[in-house]
Amino acid sequence: MSTRRYSDGPNPRDSTERSQVDSSLNWCERPVNATLRAMSYVMSVARSVFATDWHKRRRWSAYRRGAVVLVSLVVFSALFNPDIGALASVAALYVGLQDRAADPPRYTVRIMLTQSLLLATVVLVAGVARTAWVTSLILIAFAGLSGLTARRDKAVSRLFADIIAVLAFLGLSSVSHTYAAQAATAVLAASLLQTALTRATVRFTSDLPERRPVAAALLAVATHLEDAQVRSVRRTGEAATAAIGSADASLARSDLSHQRRRALRKLLGDAEALREEAAALRARRAFDTAVIDDDDVSAAIEVAADTLRTAAAVLAADSTPTMPALSKSARAASHLPECAARAAEVAARPQARGSATAIAHQAVRVARHTNRLLAADATRRPDREPHVRDTFSDDLWQPGVMDIRAGLRLALAAALGLLVAHLLHLPHGGWVAATTVALLRPDHRALTSD
Repeated sequence: MSTRRYSDGPNPRDSTERSQVDSSLNWCERPVNATLRAMSYVMSVARSVFATDWHKRRRWSAYRRGAVVLVSLVVFSALFNPDIGALASVAALYVGLQDRAADPPRYTVRIMLTQSLLLATVVLVAGVARTAWVTSLILIAFAGLSGLTARRDKAVSRLFADIIAVLAFLGLSSVSHTYAAQAATAVLAASLLQTALTRATVRFTSDLPERRPVAAALLAVATHLEDAQVRSVRRTGEAATAAIGSADASLARSDLSHQRRRALRKLLGDAEALREEAAALRARRAFDTAVIDDDDVSAAIEVAADTLRTAAAVLAADSTPTMPALSKSARAASHLPECAARAAEVAARPQARGSATAIAHQAVRVARHTNRLLAADATRRPDREPHVRDTFSDDLWQPGVMDIRAGLRLALAAALGLLVAHLLHLPHGGWVAATTVALLRPDHRALTSD
């Protein structure tokens, strides 16, 4: 009788079966992991699209623009027909969206006036055109212009993109001359009403268009500084540099008084100094150098970040000159003395490292320059007002390689969208091109961020 030998080593048959089971489990997990990754991507996109920056709310401006849209819809629907009333309200909406507190007020009014005239002209030309090819060519041309100016001036790029949307609403088919004249008249009247009301409220506006980019720069530097030791967030330095550059460009075209612009530039200088300190701290990790484990450095970073965020809250608040004591800016400014005292205490520590002292001193400067800004003259100088013609000449006649590439890409995308709509016999094919241009614009985040 033979006996079976048992060994303590691994059984090849068992290992083969185990590998087959693991392989089947991996095949089952792959669809699940792919689904989870897809859901995570969709959720991140949804959060980016529907994220709302409540600091950018301007309720009275929104009420005014909404009232013009509603009045345009009701009046021109009664005068002509509901289609023309809807077209006029859409034009008023797009012209009103130019007033987004990102440019000097008088420059915004000029952009709105230019857009009003262009909208009426394009609606008239497209309406009386004998063939849809004329409207399609106009749409493709404005798509290219929108891409050509997207990197340089968001207001001008949005102007051209809005014309595409109005053309899509009008449709690509020809209409009677009477209908085209009525539509152009309604569009011009609604747009000019929106522009006139915006111009009438210019004297009540503040320097919010210049303050908000500086506030965004302060917040970006605060994030960069807080992450300097741990390096848990990528590209914070690039974001801070871009925000400071955008704020500097906004101040360069501002028509504010010299005193007010100087105070804002002082804050930008403080932000740049703190960005450099944060970059020096992050460089230690890049070269595998030990992190500075020091309570003074940590305290300086914390108080500097708090001071930057408090100063940003002061700048981003929509304060008005008529009620400064009741404004959000005044309430946020009440926390600046506490931040300055904490920073001065860290800077005065005798054993503090040089990094801690430098960061704390800069935090004190941020608080001091923010207080100076609140006391600076906020009037505007008419001799420094930017002109729309200079913007158009710079953006359209002196484009860069990236600008030309963006313009050609959007023009091609619009042409392909119209071709697909024609091949599929879609009744409102202009919306395919308008949606494509809106999504492919280099400044597409302006659709939600502003």
